Amino acid sequence: MAASSSAESAAAAAAGGERVPFWVLLNGVSKAKNVGNIMRSACAFGAKALVVVGKGHVATFGSKGTNKHVEVIRFEALEAAIEHFHALGARILGVEITSDALSVADEPFDGPTVLMMGNEGHGLTDKQKAVCDGFVYIPHFGNGTASLNVSVAAGVVMHRFASCRIEDARSMASSDKYDRQTRLWGAHGQRALGEARICLLNAGPTGTESLKNLVLPGCGFVTVVDGEKVTEGDVGNNFFVSRADIGSPRAEVTLSHLLEMNPDVSGEARCVDPSDLIGGEPGFFEGFSLVIASQLQRDALLSLSAVLWSMNVPLIAVRSYGLVGSMRIARPVHVCFEAKEAQAVADLRIANPFPALQAFADAVDLKSCDDETHRHLPYPVLLVKLMGEYAAEHGGQPKTFAQRKAFAKWVGTQRRDITTDEGVPIWEENFDEAVANASKASLPTPLRPDVADVLADAKLDALESTDDDFWFLARALRDFRAAEGKGESLPVSASLPDMTATTALYLRLNEAYKLQATLDRAAFCAHLERAREAAGCDEKRPVSEGVIDRFLASCQSIKVMRYRPIAMELSARAAEDGAAAAAADAAAADGEAEAQGQYTSAVKEAVAELQMMGETNVSMCPALWAVMLRAADDFQCATGRFPGAGASPDLTADAAEVAKYAAVHAAGYGVADHVTEEHAQEITRYGACEPHVVAATMGAVVAQEAVKLLTQQYVPVDNTFIFNGIATTAAVATL
Repeated sequence: MAASSSAESAAAAAAGGERVPFWVLLNGVSKAKNVGNIMRSACAFGAKALVVVGKGHVATFGSKGTNKHVEVIRFEALEAAIEHFHALGARILGVEITSDALSVADEPFDGPTVLMMGNEGHGLTDKQKAVCDGFVYIPHFGNGTASLNVSVAAGVVMHRFASCRIEDARSMASSDKYDRQTRLWGAHGQRALGEARICLLNAGPTGTESLKNLVLPGCGFVTVVDGEKVTEGDVGNNFFVSRADIGSPRAEVTLSHLLEMNPDVSGEARCVDPSDLIGGEPGFFEGFSLVIASQLQRDALLSLSAVLWSMNVPLIAVRSYGLVGSMRIARPVHVCFEAKEAQAVADLRIANPFPALQAFADAVDLKSCDDETHRHLPYPVLLVKLMGEYAAEHGGQPKTFAQRKAFAKWVGTQRRDITTDEGVPIWEENFDEAVANASKASLPTPLRPDVADVLADAKLDALESTDDDFWFLARALRDFRAAEGKGESLPVSASLPDMTATTALYLRLNEAYKLQATLDRAAFCAHLERAREAAGCDEKRPVSEGVIDRFLASCQSIKVMRYRPIAMELSARAAEDGAAAAAADAAAADGEAEAQGQYTSAVKEAVAELQMMGETNVSMCPALWAVMLRAADDFQCATGRFPGAGASPDLTADAAEVAKYAAVHAAGYGVADHVTEEHAQEITRYGACEPHVVAATMGAVVAQEAVKLLTQQYVPVDNTFIFNGIATTAAVATL
């Protein structure tokens, strides 16, 4: 290896505190003008050096004098260059369209990076691709060309890299410190989190741990409501207070420490009892994106849930109770733009190919094409071609199971016997992919049940101008499927699954799908405008292009969740509690729920599931502890204190009373044989304490579910999460 001294200076820069470096590696770029233009862009966008592999003079025609400002690092062999930059901790990023390449718009460009550019004609070779740690490509927004000049492509990627390294103070979504989480929920998800207004009621350990895990990822504004002052007990279980804070308002103290963790977040403290705020100032909660109620007693929780339900503000009620924790989500309707529950089946339109796809297939002659094309033809094109031949011979596409099975077998017989010059057989992997997809190629792509439920929702036939954009988008999707989709298909996606193909053939196929996706988007938008016009929506406030693109990209995984009201759950109770009954009745009058709820089968099903798994002792089933928390609340409503709490509690007597309440709830849930006196004794022993280890666990769960609600991504819990710290197990139940 012959590397210049500039390699050592590059290593020092990578290790120092300078802007994250990048290099541009040329191995096979043959035209002097392209090299010169790349050097010019490297100078403009701050590349550390131009890395050239191979012997000979480096021609820099067209560099316009920038060759005096850009260092050139020479290596005789590609392997030596890769070894050198890997030793620096740099990543090798190939600029090439591959099945796993990321768009330059989505690639985070984090850490020292070497951008490898390929030859002007054929791009990166297989050898070059093999040493790359990842790939990026430049998406096209017009038609008529499949690729860019190598110097233009290099300039685009370098500019994008340089832009990503400059922190944009106007948008937290582009900040490096949020890079890892942005990979999970995207820039639009980070933006939603950054715009969120979150209210926390009660700043004990569970509440502050929950809020901490939302402040760190960059939620926008937090309000802490707490009427207590810091006590000696707080110092023992709350990391956000200290002994010096004793006697100070807990809301102000915890808020101050929380905001120290992330300067991007701002907030305010309200030093008032949450119950007083709920009863005396319910309008206070309007405008919040989410309310987290920690350790809120039942009467106050019922009142709060009724207030928030009428505003469609999501509520997360969380508590830590000894070694047991629970979290309950409540809101009338929650929509998931990106449920991400399962990988959606790609709708490639093989049975009903669109014109561009059919034209691609018609242009292929499987009998006369060369072996290289034959073994790299993308499987959707193969299937469209062979499906047409089958239909012509058999009078139609294969429909029955036997016909589809026979078609798949016949597709496999269309392989060629291809060998290398040495006689080594070459297997046609594209035909493997075609055979694997052949039996379902003539069937319409099935809708996922959640998507089918959305499209069948009665809400779509009664849209109002004030409704969320999601419902208008869903209506447009339903109308598109009925019209352009002929009752079977959703809009085509421009994203193709991984498949065996040459770069040129994959690009050609991708262009066909991109063209159809553009046409489908236009038809979808026409349906959207008609739906909005019929509902009297304001033309000056259209659905943003970004929201439309996001919806279309994930329309195969949308979901609507309707939660059960807390009043419905808690009105099925054992204790004769006038205050709670009045709150439930008031909630029912406001349309939140019926006055008398029913016990669900969730607890019984959770126990049965354990038994089916061969578990003989189900006493530690997490759902059973939900029954015990109900019993503890009944005890508190009747006595004004929790069992085992107070100055000198009679633990035996308290446990006996708890057991009575628990027996009624256990019978209601159908688990009377599994709730024992030992459960009552354990819940009484806790004395409603709030140990930090459980609070921290519940705080993490709350933050996870809060992000789902705020970003409308992934599927939140429906509706209760129960943590059993004794056995370190957990469960989700719809109570």
